Amino acid sequence: MFSRVLAPLDGSPAATERLQAIGALCKYFGAELVLLTVIDDRQQGTMQVDLPTGPITARGEMIAPEDLERRVAIYLDRALVILSRAGIDVYSEQLDGDAEVTILQAASKHECDLIAISPSTHQTSRRIFTGSTTERLLHSSPIPVFVVNEGSSASFTSTGRKKAGGGTVLVPLDGSRDAEAPLAFASTLAGKIGAGLKLATITPPALEAGEAGELELRITREDVGHYLDRLVRRAALQGAQADYEIAIGDSATEFIKMANRLQNPIVVMSTRRRSAASRRLVGSFADRVVRKLNHPMFAVPRGS
Repeated sequence: MFSRVLAPLDGSPAATERLQAIGALCKYFGAELVLLTVIDDRQQGTMQVDLPTGPITARGEMIAPEDLERRVAIYLDRALVILSRAGIDVYSEQLDGDAEVTILQAASKHECDLIAISPSTHQTSRRIFTGSTTERLLHSSPIPVFVVNEGSSASFTSTGRKKAGGGTVLVPLDGSRDAEAPLAFASTLAGKIGAGLKLATITPPALEAGEAGELELRITREDVGHYLDRLVRRAALQGAQADYEIAIGDSATEFIKMANRLQNPIVVMSTRRRSAASRRLVGSFADRVVRKLNHPMFAVPRGS
């Protein structure tokens, strides 16, 4: 399903620890792994880099700009050794430039079919790139983005085998073609890893209390049920065993609650291309979910 994965690293201890989950995914699918560190042109002041001293341990130091390039090379080399010992085909690259642009250019140059990223939670530290880079990549990458947040439960073991317990590929849907775009990806992923497929729709609560509001809500749920039934049948034609769930309330909040009730969930969602200004004004479902989701997530652009 994946042949070459690009993993940008931001120098944080969390990124080093979560790199094991990315490496396990690569081993499961037999994919090559490209480690990338971008020294952002806008952050050429003093920056913090944490050097991995073991499989999951790290040590933080403040590094002067003139020493940064050498220390980043050490950081990448040590991460490369750890992954190589685990039997993963891995190589690394260090580049300068705008983080988002450079990551996308590297993914294209190396012909990667997945970007795997671990957002930094240390927003007060000056990092090689910050968590906001992840949100920008969700809306600009032409290939799927695999996001491993802090606290995410690893879907694969260190040996590259899928964790026991079945697991569920969870797909949020809102009735639009954009949201349905990753269904084929999700069905294939579920089949490859032997997981179930669950389709989810979050409907807003009734606007008014009383009989009129309840009637409106019943009709909405019935319509949503017919819509999801149709997609479940479509998934069955593609060989995936799917079911669905409908919740009521705030879309991102209820979706995260739904994911937390599942065992070993992997979220697959569509992303829409939106300007930074529009995301600041109203936010997006994907942005809100990626900030708070404690499970692995694939963001799949339409047409990828």
